Formats: sequence, C-alpha cells, structure tokens
Amino acid sequence: MIFKFGEDMRNLFRNLKWVDRLVSSLEKKDFNKIVNAEKKRFRADSSFVESNQDKIDELRKNGVIFLPSYFNFEPAEIEDFRNMMRSKGKESDSFQTFYPDPIPLSLKKLFDDKYIENIIDHSRGYKSPKKVLRLYHSSHIAGETGSFLWHHDGLFDYYKVLVYLTEVNMENGPLGYCLGSNNNDWKYYSYERSRFNEEEIKHYQTKYFLGKPGDIIIINANGIHKAMNPLLNFDRLVASLAFIDFNSNQSTDHLYASENKLSYLSN
Repeated sequence: MIFKFGEDMRNLFRNLKWVDRLVSSLEKKDFNKIVNAEKKRFRADSSFVESNQDKIDELRKNGVIFLPSYFNFEPAEIEDFRNMMRSKGKESDSFQTFYPDPIPLSLKKLFDDKYIENIIDHSRGYKSPKKVLRLYHSSHIAGETGSFLWHHDGLFDYYKVLVYLTEVNMENGPLGYCLGSNNNDWKYYSYERSRFNEEEIKHYQTKYFLGKPGDIIIINANGIHKAMNPLLNFDRLVASLAFIDFNSNQSTDHLYASENKLSYLSN
C-alpha cells in the first residue's frame, strides 16, 4: 500500500493537503477496481429485495438503519464480553478495543447473520470480501478526540454493524449520525479533514440512537457520525462487525485485518 512507514509519519505527511489529495485519489482508483470486479460477480436476490426494499432504500438514502431487539444476549454473555475487555482490551483512539480471535460462540450469530449481510450487499450492489469483528468499550474522557468527534471513516462505502451490549441513553454515549451524509464524495482523508465541528454539520439532520442490549445499527461509515462522550460514571459496550472491501490504512479495522491476519479471514 502507498506510504508504508510508521503510523505517526504517515499521518504527518498525509495531513499535508497536496499529499492527502494525491494518496486519496490513488486509493480511490485502486478501490474502484475492486468494487467494479465485485459488482460484476454480484447477483441480486429479487425475492429478498422485494421483501426488504424499504430497509435497502433507507440505508441508501440516510446511511443508517436501526433494528431493535434483533439479538438476545444472556447476562452471563454480556459479563463475558466485559471480562474480555478488562483482560485483553487495549486503548485505541478514544476508547478501549479488542479483536477476538477466534470469534466467541456468543458472537458467531452476529458474524454469520445472513439477513444483515444481504441488507448491506443489496444496498450497495456488491458483496464484501471480508468481515472483521471487534468489541469496544467507551467511557468518559476529559478532552474529546478521535471517535468522539464528528467524522467519516474513509473515502469509500465502508459498512459497520453495531450491536449494543449495554443499555444506551444520552448519558452513556449513543451513536450520532448525520442523515444522508453517506452520499458525499470525499476528496481527502487525513485525520484533520475527516473531522468536523458542530458548525460544519448544522445543515444535516442529526439522529442519536438510544437502545438496549441486542439492538443493532447498520451504518455506512462513509457518512458523518460519532460516539457521544459518556458522562462521568457511565460507559458503553458495543460489538462491531466491519464489512471490509479494501485493505487500506484508512481505518483501524482495515489496518488491523491486513497487518494481523486474523485466523478467520483465511477460512
């Protein structure tokens, strides 16, 4: 991949506007080759489309859909997830993250779910070559940064499924999304140019997703979104399934998958 050197150096150079534009255009060119090939291979399921046209259209138009009570997790399973984060989670950006490998049986139902996969595939018209699963835990930080700022995750249609594992209200950090922002054609992808302040997103309708354990949110992470900063003494635990198309340096999921070669990616 382009600019294969240390993460700090890569970010330093990419934050130069002309470098960012050059690298972004080259990555988009590479990505389009992959997507065009995948689109030629894809065969839509007409009966699935007919039954789920509303969800497909909503995901295309707004960039996000919410499916309440989709999964059911036992309290013991939630506690297992918390224990994983305590023992194996690592600080990443503005939260603690962990990529389980192999995938726990309690999360296989998320990884193997065909309905979710079909909604995403039919929304964009091609199938994701790979998927990457992670857990992340967010708690209050004094200075908001990273994922607690409005941002987009790359230059492409990069889809994620978020599963709330704790009850989520306005106190403990719900997902916020700028509806329709997924339809932007981003020209740059440096850290500073993929972050936005409140003034820059005021023309969008923003929506915050409150929920309970087992509720899921499917998002096009190319749209502008953020995790709200939990208040003191509140936290949020989430499982995330990323649908990977392109092994670039543009997101932690893509980067982790390409560098660490998760065992389930080779199956």
